Amino acid sequence: MNLNPERLHQAAISLASSGVTRFLPTLITASRERTIRQLKILAQAMERDPVFERMCLGVHLEGPYISPEDGPEGLIPESSLDFRTGTRLNNSKKRAGIAFG
Repeated sequence: MNLNPERLHQAAISLASSGVTRFLPTLITASRERTIRQLKILAQAMERDPVFERMCLGVHLEGPYISPEDGPEGLIPESSLDFRTGTRLNNSKKRAGIAFG
């Protein structure tokens, strides 16, 4: 399923109708280009949709930026792991035009 502002709005409305007041959308591990594209869509929804903006607390990125220490990687393909967390993640956020903490 493709991520788009209308689907994000509908998801927020659906969550609100069941009593949810806040949420963190999760982006699963994907190529850098796809992650930036999805972050841009989320940023646009936060700027343009008052319902989504009010309910969305931020974004949860599930990998590939994980600790370089040995531990569980879950189902993230090894080829997708990226241990250079700081600089590369900040560059991706800049390219997406967003300021997530």
